[in-house]
Amino acid sequence: MASDPVDALRWRQQYLDGIIREDILDFESIQDMMAMKHLIQMLRHRVGSPLSYRSLSEDLSISPNTIKKYIDILEALFIVFRIYPWSKNIARSIQREPKAYFFDTALVSDDQGVIFENLIALSLYRYAAFLTDYKGMETGLYYLRTRDGREVDFCLGNENGPLEMIECKFADSNPAKNLLYFKERYPIPALQLVYSLRHNEDCDGVQIRNAAEYLEKLQV
Repeated sequence: MASDPVDALRWRQQYLDGIIREDILDFESIQDMMAMKHLIQMLRHRVGSPLSYRSLSEDLSISPNTIKKYIDILEALFIVFRIYPWSKNIARSIQREPKAYFFDTALVSDDQGVIFENLIALSLYRYAAFLTDYKGMETGLYYLRTRDGREVDFCLGNENGPLEMIECKFADSNPAKNLLYFKERYPIPALQLVYSLRHNEDCDGVQIRNAAEYLEKLQV
C-alpha cells in the first residue's frame, strides 16, 4: 500500500470499487449499488460498534430487511463477518445487534485502535473456526454486553458457556472496568490484549498481555 496518505486513500477507494464491481455484481444483482457502496463505507467507520439495521436503513433510506440482505451478501463473499452478543439462547443472541468486522483490515477506517481491534477479531474468529473444524471443539466468537451497556470486546464460547473473555486496548495496560465486572460473574480467564505493552502482568485476576505474543501462540 502506498505510504502517502492521499495515495493510500485513493488505493482504498479503487480497491473498494473493484470489490463492488467484480465480486458483488458477480454474486448477485443488487438493485441499488450506490446504497451498497455507502453501506460498506458506513461499516468501515462502525467497526467494533453494535449495528442497528434500523438506524442504517434510516441513514441510507432503504428498508432494514434490505440492509440485512446486503450484509448477508458481504458476509457470504468473505468481506465482513458478524459476531453476536453471548447468550445462553443462541436464537435470542442472533436477534440482538451484531458487530461487523472486515476480513481485510485495509478496508477498516484509519483509526489505529479500530484497526487493532479488527485484527484481534479476525485472529479470534479464525481461531474459533480452527477449534471447531480441526479440533472438533465447537467454538464461536461473541462479545459480552449487559442491558445497561457494560461490554467486553470478545468472548470465546460454546454450548457450555463462555470460555475466555478478551478486551483490546491499544495502549492502556490498566484492567478495564467492564472486564473486571464480567470477571466477577464468569469464572473464566480474562485477558486484556495491549498493542504497545512491554511487560506482561496479572492484575486483579486479569491477564494483561502483549497482543503480538498472544496471537503468536494461537494454534491457527
